[in-house]
Amino acid sequence: LLYQCSGTSYETFAASLRSLAYNRTQSPWDWQGDRSRQSEHAGKEECAAQSSLLLPTHPLWGKREFPLPDNATILVLGNSHLRQISKTLACQYADSLTSIRFLPAILSENRTSTSDAVDDSSPLTSFMPSSSDGFVLEFANKARWVSITNTVLVYSHNWKELLEEFFLSSLPGDSLSSETVRLDNVDAIVLGKFTTFNEARGTNFERTMAQEEEAYHEFRRKQQQEAQPYETYDNVDYETEDSGSAPEKPIQVDFASIPPPDLIDLARVYDGPILSVNMFSK
Repeated sequence: LLYQCSGTSYETFAASLRSLAYNRTQSPWDWQGDRSRQSEHAGKEECAAQSSLLLPTHPLWGKREFPLPDNATILVLGNSHLRQISKTLACQYADSLTSIRFLPAILSENRTSTSDAVDDSSPLTSFMPSSSDGFVLEFANKARWVSITNTVLVYSHNWKELLEEFFLSSLPGDSLSSETVRLDNVDAIVLGKFTTFNEARGTNFERTMAQEEEAYHEFRRKQQQEAQPYETYDNVDYETEDSGSAPEKPIQVDFASIPPPDLIDLARVYDGPILSVNMFSK
């Protein structure tokens, strides 16, 4: 997982901070590898004060063993600010991770790259490469943190169905069920902010969403051609009364005109706990 902060200085500081957190039974002088600061003439009262500075000896000082309850599946939805929170969780609990699995990204077919990280069970796998905007953190206690950010699929009136079709359907159910994951049976949802069309005007995000939107509709065209080989995606008569011959109208995605779901929209379709997370600057 790429992170915005990188380089020798950052990595050196991170290693020192990690060492500080995990060397819990040493005194502040021991952290520096230098006992010379500890006065040989310190009295009993001063020694007692120094002893009080010792860190606790509990092996999980400062954090839980795992960030999530056993077997829990947490869905994370939002923009890149929430994605960075997901990445920091992966960094903090790296020792507890068993795998990081990337989910398919919606990009145009001519930008496809072969990647072992793509989940074969997703309907997008045939031409969609993986992306750091969608990934699953799997921990040793069988808990999963499913992070889906910056996806054009939320700009639809049927965003719930699209998330289930393209992302959640690729996740196996728990050990007691062979069914795939749906929005209704995740244990909790962390909801961040979605970038709107007006906020994205003139930015790279606007261009990326336009590419993803076109890729989505191209995918639907291919589906339609397979189902109705003699019809075109744009000219099919969806209004025919003969339901036996009329194809189902594709779900529309429109970044420019359909707003993404907010907390109220999510609460209407999901009865479980929802944690709303704002952007850092808000």
